[in-house]
Amino acid sequence: MSETPTPSRYEYIDIPPTTKIRIGPSPIAGYGVFATDNIWTGETVEVATYIRTHMRTKDLLYDEIRALLYPWPCDCDQCKWRGKSFTICSGAIHLYNGAASAEERMVQFKWDGKNRTVSVQATKPINEGEEILNWYGDSYPLPVK
Repeated sequence: MSETPTPSRYEYIDIPPTTKIRIGPSPIAGYGVFATDNIWTGETVEVATYIRTHMRTKDLLYDEIRALLYPWPCDCDQCKWRGKSFTICSGAIHLYNGAASAEERMVQFKWDGKNRTVSVQATKPINEGEEILNWYGDSYPLPVK
């Protein structure tokens, strides 16, 4: 019996290996993502896949669930009315702790809806050993200790 691959509406994508990050205990909260080598501005730190859920930002959800999900970056009329769809991401995406201000942000997330990936890109140089922080906005919840 021969196996025929199931056709997909998505293209095959190469996900670059994550060689410059590690996960470790964070002085900010729980665990965090740390640089194992110098990372330059514009460099891709990580590429992760994601799935969209039926949960929306305007739905009644526990704070612990909200902390694990990312809102899909969409400004269509439906998302404005019902709330943005939440996504579940792979990789270390959920472990980037929040910076105290937008100026301290070290990375940004770039969403690719066609291939269902999110790239973490450095917004400034990051030194080996530094914890890599993202800016989630003023409404980001305080760390749970």
